[in-house]
Amino acid sequence: MKWNNVDSIDLFDRFKQEYEEIVNAIFGDASIDLVNFIGSNNPYAGFLLGPQDYFKSNNDTVAYHEENCNTIGFGENEKFAIIAHELGHILHRADNYNDNHLLKEMDADFMAVSLGLTESLIDGLTIFLVSGNCGEGGDEQMQLRINALQQHL
Repeated sequence: MKWNNVDSIDLFDRFKQEYEEIVNAIFGDASIDLVNFIGSNNPYAGFLLGPQDYFKSNNDTVAYHEENCNTIGFGENEKFAIIAHELGHILHRADNYNDNHLLKEMDADFMAVSLGLTESLIDGLTIFLVSGNCGEGGDEQMQLRINALQQHL
């Protein structure tokens, strides 16, 4: 898999430097040739990121809203864990979850676990939970994800 840091974001360069080899091994023979990384100022980011979003992904792109992430208090390790989570969504994009949102999120979380970023993802999800930005019913699902991740510590 190739990595395309479209907007030359330092965070993605540091993530790639640290985790590229492991991520590529995990992706293995997946039919994903290229992953694009874009910032919130990229014109395409508007299709992915809402004004309150931090990271989002689609079939081949991870979008990052640096200002929102810094405002909520994510450190670099939490950001790395969330990038890994978004890459997990890209890896599992073809999986059928039958509208089971929690299972979809937990499968994506496994990428962070695989990279040794379990504790950082727990920290990031906890920051998000405490912020009150989980939406209706989201607090319970976020807590279930945190509890599941704690089993991997």
